[in-house]
Amino acid sequence: MFRRILVPVDGTKGSETVIPYAGGLAGALEAEVVLCHVMTAPRAAGSSGQQPEADRYLNKVAKRFKPDGVAVKTHVRRGDPAVEIKKAALDWGVDVIVMATRSRRRVEKLMLGSVADVVVRDSRLPVLLVSSRRKLKQTSRRAA
Repeated sequence: MFRRILVPVDGTKGSETVIPYAGGLAGALEAEVVLCHVMTAPRAAGSSGQQPEADRYLNKVAKRFKPDGVAVKTHVRRGDPAVEIKKAALDWGVDVIVMATRSRRRVEKLMLGSVADVVVRDSRLPVLLVSSRRKLKQTSRRAA
């Protein structure tokens, strides 16, 4: 059913709260994870900007999927996060997007919008949202 899972992260702890959920899902389904980071800063002429930093960040995050035995690919994009997440989903042929959502006050949401809102509204794929405020409770696995 789900063979490839897109997991966008933005460099914040909040966006990384989704990793245990995505890792568990990918491990259970033997799916591959595509980690995506969208750089929003404009590129300076003749420079790669912060690309090496973004690559190092994604490689560090990718290591967190190892305990689940999940294959991970990384991808850095540049532009509007919601637009680039949707494009990455198409480019990589993913089956589902798993991402964190931040709890913003109503006024902030009305003025700034929400990347997660746009992705959910405009994507034709299933989107699993995890609150960045939520902590995953570790439970012991029992043999059935």
